[in-house]
Amino acid sequence: MNDRWQRVAELYHGALACAPGDRPAFLERMCAGDAPLRLEVEKLLEYDAKAGNFLEQPVFMAGRADDLTRTMVPLPERIGPYTIGVRLGVGGMGEVYLANDVRLNRRVALKLLLPEMSTHADSRARFLREARSAAALNHPNIATVFDAGEANGRLYLAMEYIDGKSLRSRLNDGPQPESEVIEFGLQLASALDHAHSRGILHRDIKPENVIVDAAGAAKLVDFGIAKTFSPDAGDAEAETEITRQGMFVGTVKYAAPEVLSGQPASRQSDLYSLGVTLFELACGRTPFEGQAGLGAVGAILHGERPAVRDVIASNSKCLQ
Repeated sequence: MNDRWQRVAELYHGALACAPGDRPAFLERMCAGDAPLRLEVEKLLEYDAKAGNFLEQPVFMAGRADDLTRTMVPLPERIGPYTIGVRLGVGGMGEVYLANDVRLNRRVALKLLLPEMSTHADSRARFLREARSAAALNHPNIATVFDAGEANGRLYLAMEYIDGKSLRSRLNDGPQPESEVIEFGLQLASALDHAHSRGILHRDIKPENVIVDAAGAAKLVDFGIAKTFSPDAGDAEAETEITRQGMFVGTVKYAAPEVLSGQPASRQSDLYSLGVTLFELACGRTPFEGQAGLGAVGAILHGERPAVRDVIASNSKCLQ
């Protein structure tokens, strides 16, 4: 990470630690008249404020489906072959419902794209094409995409419903045991290797998008809106992309610096996000949350928790 980006990251996390009303004064003081620097930080803060997008909503509820009490928004009782149940989550681009596939009598997490997000024929075709590519993934640590289509004027994805607990929920209890950090790291790295070898990037790896099921398997969710590329051509030859070129997709805190600067996502940026996620599992915080976060990086790399040192060190190029 270059010095400029390091400074932007420090100011961004410093601003997040302030009350929203105090952030302008903080940036005025810390940027010392450097308008471009302040603009970069303000853009990150804006992204963070708008981060409730479609990818922010995992396809699960932390608890049993029988306990769900969320209020439904008005929708047809059925969309395509799916009867609509309770709402699981809402984002800036769509909403997620617990639904039932009447053909197979199977519970699914049904993602519905907002009508205004799919007004153009080429956008609809691209969405369906890439969703079907994601449906080709078959790995024990990836939530399965069963179906994609359009019905009742709504584009939808039907995905595996996982009755489990997210890594974010686990982190509410603090740093995780070293054995689990290593085990989950191995599982998720295997999931990414499988996806990348088939030309699929995730672009939003974070604790919210990893669910641990009853058997203890970590499942990476939200491959439904990703990005495809040609594995043979390399990362520079992206073939298609669901979102507009240059549009930020993901979560700022876990995104690689080059993605935040507007460059295309790549296999390396997915690995960066995985590294940040593993770091948070080990330390209870992400690496760039002010000086305390940077100190935690040093503590691990210098052997305070030697059992996870190699796991974090393997991602050190992404964390520096």
